[in-house]
Parts: sequence; structure tokens; C-alpha cells
Amino acid sequence: MPKPNKLRTTLKKFRRQILIGGSLVVGLGLIALLVWILYLDRIVTQQFEGRRWTLPAQVYAEPTELYVGQTFGADAMEQELRRLGYHRVDSPKNAGSYSRRGSRIDVVSRRFQFPDAVQESLPLTITADAKSIVSITSRGEDVPILRLDPLLIGSIFPLHGEDRAVVTPEEVPAMLPAALKVVEDRKFDTHHGVNVGAIIRAAWVNVRAGQIEQGGSTLTQQLVKSYFLDNRRTFGRKIEEAMMAMLLEVHFDKQDLLNAYINEIYLGQDGRRAIHGFGLASQFYFGKPLAELQLHEVALLVAVVRGPSYYDPRRHPKRAKIRRDLVLTLMAEHKVIDDKAARQASQRPLGVVREGTQTGSYYPAYLDLVRRTLRRDYREEDLTEAGLRIFSTLSPLVQSRAEAALAQELDRLEKARKKKKPEPLEGVVVVTSPSSGEVIAMVGGRQATFEGFNRALDARRSIGSLVKPVIYLAAMETDRFNAASIIEDAPIEVKLANGKTWKPQNYSQESYGPVPLVRALAQSMNLATVRLGMDVGLSKVTREFKVLGLEKEPPELPALLLGSLDVSPLEVAQLYNAFASGGFNTPLRAVRAVLDAEGKPLKSFALEVTPVASPQAVYEVNQMMVQVMERGTGASARANLPSGLVVAGKSGTSSDYRDSWFAGFSGSHLAVVWIGYDDNTPTGLTGSSGSLAVWSRLMGSIPTTSLSMTLPEGLQETSIEYLTGYAAKPGCGDELVTVAVPQGTQLPIKPGCEPTVFGEIGDRAREWWQGVTR
Repeated sequence: MPKPNKLRTTLKKFRRQILIGGSLVVGLGLIALLVWILYLDRIVTQQFEGRRWTLPAQVYAEPTELYVGQTFGADAMEQELRRLGYHRVDSPKNAGSYSRRGSRIDVVSRRFQFPDAVQESLPLTITADAKSIVSITSRGEDVPILRLDPLLIGSIFPLHGEDRAVVTPEEVPAMLPAALKVVEDRKFDTHHGVNVGAIIRAAWVNVRAGQIEQGGSTLTQQLVKSYFLDNRRTFGRKIEEAMMAMLLEVHFDKQDLLNAYINEIYLGQDGRRAIHGFGLASQFYFGKPLAELQLHEVALLVAVVRGPSYYDPRRHPKRAKIRRDLVLTLMAEHKVIDDKAARQASQRPLGVVREGTQTGSYYPAYLDLVRRTLRRDYREEDLTEAGLRIFSTLSPLVQSRAEAALAQELDRLEKARKKKKPEPLEGVVVVTSPSSGEVIAMVGGRQATFEGFNRALDARRSIGSLVKPVIYLAAMETDRFNAASIIEDAPIEVKLANGKTWKPQNYSQESYGPVPLVRALAQSMNLATVRLGMDVGLSKVTREFKVLGLEKEPPELPALLLGSLDVSPLEVAQLYNAFASGGFNTPLRAVRAVLDAEGKPLKSFALEVTPVASPQAVYEVNQMMVQVMERGTGASARANLPSGLVVAGKSGTSSDYRDSWFAGFSGSHLAVVWIGYDDNTPTGLTGSSGSLAVWSRLMGSIPTTSLSMTLPEGLQETSIEYLTGYAAKPGCGDELVTVAVPQGTQLPIKPGCEPTVFGEIGDRAREWWQGVTR
């Protein structure tokens, strides 16, 4: 048995060892804690200093230009202002507001930096009658021309999907920070990153529940969670969140943190695009800048913070309104606003723009085109992170009309079907401005706002008879043919390279004998076209496709003459743009200019124009395509077009009715439409029974001009019979059409219509005598 002294010595030694060991553990723990804190501190300072966010490139539509005489009636002018998010008031004083009294509209425009100049905010008075602008003045002086700020149509955001529009403190309404503090963190101005009282309350709730149910997070902690951490809800993650919040408060002042919160917080979802920050949320929900929000709108955004999905004002408007009104009540209770203002704001509707309206829309197909255009000159990181400002050629008005026309006609076509298919009909619309080659609208599918397969760019489908104008142009350029030339529409056999014989047929299974080229094209006669193409030569025809703008020359196969050529709708638009522009190849473009984050110009996309076909040949073919619309496969479009509007076009149908196409143009717009199934099954639709209806509905709904062509030197216009091609004149000939032919061309004259020995005077006398004796 050990002696007492020895036992005490042993115990003392043991206690000393425990003390030393404990001190060592504590010391190591403190060192580990310090290292951890320093690690977190480094993350906080390095990531939060300087440029705090990847800034997606912002893409703007073309601006609306206002000038005296422009076809903008008072109603259309107000509609345009509302589309841009301007709000109507009794007396406009702030940018983005307007008032209307009859034909007079008073508006305060927004300041905006265009690629060529900064346009300051201006008080304007615009008077307009029912059809056009009569006067524009500012402070009593005439304004010759004014550009309204363009619509922000989207962003080129990175793969993780975060999109935001960063705002400065000066662009934030004073009500917003105050409302956030009242609702989310009343101790924000006094705490050091965490609110101990709130944490204790939340901890008690969580302990009783046995799980994380309440956060007790401050605005700074919410910022940390959104900026640095993921959404896992564990005790360890809460400790890390609290520590990082305190470190942020050490390094940055309250105003800086609050502005960071305003730009960072998640506020909604738009497909793959995550809406971050109040700046973008303001555009997404209300279609206008954050600085212009009214009290009830600010309160709604603050309400959404608590749960962007749960309080989504589009999906759950009642729930969102209850939460918004609670925010207004809290603001009144804490003297941010008075009771009257809260009461009036709570009576206002949510005011959220509908998804799919122009101010709330997202244009994925068009933005895809912009992105592909810019990839030739910019790295992907620059597009998704450097805050570029991109000025596109998109016309929101034409885009919305194109989306509506496609959706309405596809619905109509499917309702008319007796046999329903599980897969929906799909469609594409591409609209360009022929003179500039600018793509002003693009619908990549039936669900226009769905970001997925972009059929406008990537769906390569057989174009059927859309190839025929190219074949006829190749024929005109040989100087051996003109619109009145007679071609035999009769059975033809073509020997193929593999020894087989190709026997094409007309759509009607009939042949029409000798016909003028104008009729052969207007009625899309296959036999006549094959005969013409083989006469011209396949090599000449395939070169014509390349010259007009197709990237690769198609193979020299006879089937090409009836449309065995797979191209995308955008490539069709490029081909037909050469016809619509009078024989010039203008590469299609979607971008006009690019500015960097500081507003400095980086690149402008100059107009490139190259003559690719003789004006005489293009004129003749265009005039024949006018007859397509008057007498041929496009004639049914007249029901939707304004009276007197001159247009040219051509329908196309692929084998087994798998693809329905129509391409046509007026004086100021070219539109290409495709309809089909993604799995390439037959639709049962021709170009005339399907896509033409979309095309005509669209062209009839936009302000466009008649096709007006100047007769080129070396051509003369003459009248012929549409059915036979005989030269004829009024009073002597059936169903006359005017065609252009080379000067000096001798055309066969219809029997009985020969000129008399007395010439034109004798003809008139004979006509007078016939009228008298009837």
C-alpha cells in the first residue's frame, strides 16, 4: 500500500500532466480557431474587394426614334412608353413618367448612354394625331429627333445561371434600405454582423423542434450565405456564416454591405436564369429601373426576399399581396412611411408585368444569335463576367408580333386536325431588314421564352420549293431566259450517276404543257423547274446558292432542283435577303455596337454590302415572286394583308409534307417561317396551308411598306397572258400580267392581237367602234 506522501505526489503529477495536456489542447484549439478565422478572413477580403460579381453582358434592343412625321399616333406613342416601363402620372416630374391629355403627351425621358453619345433626361411635350407625330418640344424648343432608352432584353450569363443588374446607392430608392431593415434586420445599424438575441430565440425554436426551423439571420448573414456559402442548413454552417458576417463588418462599412446585399440577394427564377439583386428584379417583375419604383412595388420586392418561390407574385398573387401588405404595415409601425401612405399602397394591385409581355420577356433564341455573333471577337469570360453593354438590332414590337402570329396559327392548325399527335407542332420565324441585313426578330420555337434547342439556327431541314427563285435567277443571268420565256411543263426523265432514272412529278400529278416562266414559278411547277435547271446546268445553279450567301455550295444533284437541300431558317433568310435587297449580299447581323463596363466603345459592326447578282435578273425574279402572291401559291395571304400592299414571296414543301416553309418580303421587311415536327414526321401541311398563314398574319400586323422596285436599265415592261405567255394588251388577251424583259425582246403575239396597219391610233379607233356597236 503506497504511502500518503507518495500518493499525493503522484496525484499532483497527474494533475500537472492533465493541466499541461489540457492547455496544449486548448492552445492547439485556439491556434486552429485562429487559423480558421484567418482563412475565413482571407476569403472574405479577397472575394469581396474589387469587382464583387461576375457581371453578365447586358443586351439592349434597338431604340425607338421619335421625329415629326413618324407613324406613331397618340395611342401607339402611349403604348410604346408603357412597353418601356414608363408610368402614367398626373404631372410628370421624374424620369420614366408621363401624362396624357388627348393628343398631347408630356414625358420625362430617361438618361441613357448610347454607343455614340449620352442622352440626358429631358422633359418633352409630344403631340400626335391618330397616325403620326405632329410636334416634339422640350422647354419650348423644337426637338428634331429623339431616341427613347432601349429595352433591356436580356443578359449573357454564365453556366451557373446567375444574372444581375448592379445598381449604385444613388439608383436605390430611399424606401428600399429602410424597408429591408424594418422587415429583415431592425438591429442592422447597431449589431456587428450577428444579432445575439435573434440567434437565441431561433436556437430555442430549433432545439424544441429538433431541427433547423428558424435562422435569426441578419442582413449581413444573409449576404454571406448568398455570396459565399451554399444552402445547407446545419449548425456548423450557421457558425461559419456568423463568423464571416462579423469579419465582413470589421472590413466594410454598413452602407457598403447594404448596397452589396441589394445587388446580391436572390429574388426569383426565370427558367435557367436566376434573378439576383433588386436592380434586375425590378426589370423582371415591373419592367422598369429600380430608381423608378413606387412604394407598393418596393414593398413587394421586399416581401419576395423571404421566399422568392413561395411568394412568387405571378404564381401566388394572393400570398404575395398578403406579405406585401404586411411589409407596408411594418413600415408604417416603424415610421418609415405614414399610415395614409401604407393604406393607399396596400390598395394598389401588385403591378407585376405578365410573363411574355415585352417589358418582362426574355428572348433566348435571339440572345443565342447575339452570343454566337460575339464569340468571334470576345472570350466567353468577357461575355459573362466583364459587364459589357451590347446594342442589338432586335425590334421588340416585331418580335412580339412574330411570337403571337406563330403561337396563334400553330394552335389553329392543331385544333383543325382530326388526328391528334402527342408531339406538338413546332415553328420558327426569322425577320430581317433587307437594306441593312439586321435581324430584327427571331422566334426559335413554339415556346418563345424556353431556352433549349434553337431551331432558327440549328434545325437544318429540307426547304422544298424555296430553292426555285435561285434556279430562276441562275436562268435569268444566262441572258437566254426572261419572265415571258416559254418552258415545257411536261414529264421529264433524268439519268442519275448511279444509273437509275429520276422521274419528278408536279404536286397536282398533272402537267401543263408550254407555260411562261412567270406562271411556272407562281404556281410552283416542278416539271418546268427541273427542265429549266437542267438546261441552265447544275453547276451554275449550285454556284448561285453560294454567291447568294449560303456558306457551302450544295452538291450537284438533280434532286436539288426540287428542294433536296437541308438548311436552317436563318440561312434561308440570308439567301432571300439577296432578293429583297435587289441583288446584294449583306451578311445578317444582330449586333450594332459593344461598350465596356465604363461605357467606352469596343467594337461597332459595320454594314457590309456586296453585289452578287445582276439588277436586271433580280428585278425579273422579284417581279415573278410578286405574281406568286397575286396569282400563285401565296395568293391566300391577301386576306391578312393591308389592301394595296405589294409583297413578293415563295412557298416551300418538303417530301411527304414534313416541312412547311414560306419566305417573303415587302419593301422594308423579310420574313421566313418554318413549321414542322421535331421528329421529322409528316405534318400534312404545304407551305401555303401552313407557314403562309403565319407569314401573312405577321406581315399584316406590323408597320411595313410596299415593295417598290425601280426598273433597271436594259429592261422594258410589257403585258403578256399569264396562262400562255403571249404578248397581249388590255381588250385583247386574257388574265394579263406585267413582266420585265430585256429591251428589244420580240415576244410571240396572241393571234388576233396583232397591231393594225394604222398602229396604236387604229387600235384605239377599233376599240371605240366596237364599244359603239355593242
